Amino acid sequence: MACPALKHGNLVLQDGSDVKMLWQSFQHPSESLLQQMKLSSDQSTGEKVVLKSWRSPSDPSVGNFSAGVDLQTVPQLTVWNGNYKYWRSGPWDNQVFTGVESMTSTYQSRVIVDDDNEGSVTMSFTFVEGMTSFFRLNPDGSLVQIYWAEEKQDWEVTWSSLETECGVYGKCGPFGSCNSRTPQICTCLPGFEPAHEDAWKRGNFSGGCVRRLLLQCEGMELKLTTMKLPDFQELSDVPENKCESQCVNYCSCAAYTYLNGIGCMIWKGNLIDLQKFDNGGADLYIRLASSELDNERKKRTVIAISVSIGSIIMTMCAYFTWMRLVNHRGMEKLRKVPLFRNYSEFQENSTEVIQEITARDVKLKELPLCKFEELALATGNFNLTNKLGQGGFGPLNSPTSKLHGYMAPEYAMQGRFSEKSDVFSFGVLLIEIVSGKRNTGFYNNEQALSLLGLAWRLWNEDKIVTFIDQRISYQGFESQILRCLHVGLLCVQDFAADRPTTSKVLSMLSSETSALPSPNQPAFTERHASSRTSSSEPSHQRCSVNDVTVTVLRGR
Repeated sequence: MACPALKHGNLVLQDGSDVKMLWQSFQHPSESLLQQMKLSSDQSTGEKVVLKSWRSPSDPSVGNFSAGVDLQTVPQLTVWNGNYKYWRSGPWDNQVFTGVESMTSTYQSRVIVDDDNEGSVTMSFTFVEGMTSFFRLNPDGSLVQIYWAEEKQDWEVTWSSLETECGVYGKCGPFGSCNSRTPQICTCLPGFEPAHEDAWKRGNFSGGCVRRLLLQCEGMELKLTTMKLPDFQELSDVPENKCESQCVNYCSCAAYTYLNGIGCMIWKGNLIDLQKFDNGGADLYIRLASSELDNERKKRTVIAISVSIGSIIMTMCAYFTWMRLVNHRGMEKLRKVPLFRNYSEFQENSTEVIQEITARDVKLKELPLCKFEELALATGNFNLTNKLGQGGFGPLNSPTSKLHGYMAPEYAMQGRFSEKSDVFSFGVLLIEIVSGKRNTGFYNNEQALSLLGLAWRLWNEDKIVTFIDQRISYQGFESQILRCLHVGLLCVQDFAADRPTTSKVLSMLSSETSALPSPNQPAFTERHASSRTSSSEPSHQRCSVNDVTVTVLRGR
């Protein structure tokens, strides 16, 4: 008898006479999966080789979790908590596990799944030469990949099955999709609504979702992209161009897809353990009632049109900003010496003024001249109610009060204009569109809030969903609408330096995956709530949102 340890750490018991292997440690693993070690499942014999977690990091006795190959129609790697599924990798497509977002065909570890198509499947892995790594099933049920970092001389975790809450099996219940990058991680699939609305609002998503309209045999398909495919699929031996009709032939078919390396997959009944990815995953076609599909297409069309209009507006704003800057260069030469004292003097010396402008090499088209009567009419005879502020070149008057709600504070108060001023205006438009209210016509008397102030308060109280116009049916599109509100609040921040650029705004609206920073307080919002007391003593009301200036109302 001999008991050697082989190259990869496999401890074996051999018959010394004929070197026959009587027992090997790789067939009885604990919590770790080493290179060349195999997890297996044999339906004919019922035998399984699985990982078993420790009870705790300091207690190596068998814990609650196990991990191994799950034999359904398509092999997948699964973690069980007792007899219940706790995590799964998604089906194997002969290159990757489709439910592992970070796993690609160029994955640094080479996973080998051997299916004899007779009920026996084994899974093992190898790494590139020179890399030391292994998988471990932790006591909390997370399956992690660990490798030796030569530079740090330490072990590091490079992947975990439970990096987010969405890793937990069936987190959002039947017909619910999980996305850890949205404010509410669970949303119902298009055409579905929460089965228990109150529990859903409290964050209990286990009840999942139900169809708004009962599916008939004549239902149509809606494509969902970059999805973790649901569990319990059935295989159909048909080519790709026949997969759709194969699903339609079954009135109970809820979804289907076709993947190279697997074939046509069909789901009947509930769709469980769905997840939305940024990258990877697969396309999934879900069946909806014909009328429901028409509504979903209309919603997507409205969103697409809104984003397109927003992009056009931002492009136009950027163009006019550029034109202002170009014209501004020619005007710089006029700033050294004042040309105008008053209108009567200009009338008397208009010829000399024009000659002086020409002598300074300034094109007349760069200096638009307005008649005094036109300016007086446009500003209400220079009415003080139309005065927005005063900068280094005198008072700034508004030609129309209808634009007040869209002007950036630095432009309204100091006459400074930049690309960020256009961004502010666009942010107000976004917030108006989602809320269904106009900024210039909204004021909450009880709470002394403008529309921007109300949006800011609800955002901080995590009640921003109540800000959305009730006429908008946003089931299935809540994350996109909340993203529009988030971008809108970023655009209307008080300080121009905090606001995103035009290109950044377009990027944030066109991508649903990039993380957004937290917004700061918008402009034109109350920073201090006035206290209401029953005291008979006179109170001094704060008349400015500026924390530096002090303004007191007194009688003359």
